Amino acid sequence: MSRYKVWQVGPGAVELQVRTLRPFVMSPILRLMMPGPDIDIAFVIDGPIAIATISAANVATLRTAPTSSNPPSLLFSCGAAKAPGAPDDKWGWCMRVVRNGLVLPVYDDQGTPLPLDPDGWLCTALRSFPAGKSVTMGFDIITFA
Repeated sequence: MSRYKVWQVGPGAVELQVRTLRPFVMSPILRLMMPGPDIDIAFVIDGPIAIATISAANVATLRTAPTSSNPPSLLFSCGAAKAPGAPDDKWGWCMRVVRNGLVLPVYDDQGTPLPLDPDGWLCTALRSFPAGKSVTMGFDIITFA
């Protein structure tokens, strides 16, 4: 699990876009975690990219108390099934947060900017399917400031 912060998130809706880093069947889930009931945010699969639109109201919730010890956050989890013909047991994803076509900067938990590829994707470390398994899951936590 990794923790990411997205800074300079002003008001208004944003998208979390996710794409596979290696060949696998992606099953992404996004949950807004906060005091009170959590909110599931659906992904729309558009070819190799999954897109979740985070409404303006949910962005406002995520921007509250960003410096508290337990701020509202997004739990991104991704189920993975080994794709037929995959060359090995490695899998991973890339993600980016986009508003009006512009990629927002992403930082680690200490505020250090994370490198993005030329198209604005933050790529996670490759993971391995457990020995003898063809299905697994991983997750990351994202906060807004």
